[in-house]
Amino acid sequence: MSSAEVRAELARIAAEHDGLLFPAHVVEAAQPEDSPIHDRFEWDDSEAGIRYRMWQARQLIRVHVVVGPEPGVEPVRAYVSLSTDRIAAGGYRAIVDIRSSEELYQVMLRDAIDELERMRRKYESIRELRPVFRAVDRVASKHKPAAARATA
Repeated sequence: MSSAEVRAELARIAAEHDGLLFPAHVVEAAQPEDSPIHDRFEWDDSEAGIRYRMWQARQLIRVHVVVGPEPGVEPVRAYVSLSTDRIAAGGYRAIVDIRSSEELYQVMLRDAIDELERMRRKYESIRELRPVFRAVDRVASKHKPAAARATA
C-alpha cells in the first residue's frame, strides 16, 4: 500500500470522528483483513507483546535522568542514542561517556542539529519560531563536518 493510500485511509478514519485521529480508532479500522492498513500492524499477540516490551524498555531508558554535580543544574537524560550507534546495532550510551569523548560529543551535537532541522521542517510556518531557526543556522554553520564545509 502506498503512502497516499495510507493517508487516504487515515483521513477517512479521522472524518468519522469529527476530524480527530485516535490510535484506538486506527487499530479498530485495521482489524478486518481486507482493511487497506491491516498489513501495517503486527497481529500475532506474542510478537506484538515482545515489541511492546522493547518499546517500554526504550521509554524507561529515555526517562532516566541524572543531575549534575553542581547545585541548580537541570536534570539531563542519563542515556542517549547516537546516530552512529543506530547505524550499527543500536543501543544507548551514558551521557557521562559522551561528554568525556570529543568524538562522541560531536556526534551528539550533529544529531541535535539534525533533529532541530527536522523540527524546523515541521514548524517552519510558525513565524514566532523564525529567531529560533536562525539561531540553529548559526550553530549549524559553525559545526558542519569538514567535508560539508568544503563543498558548501
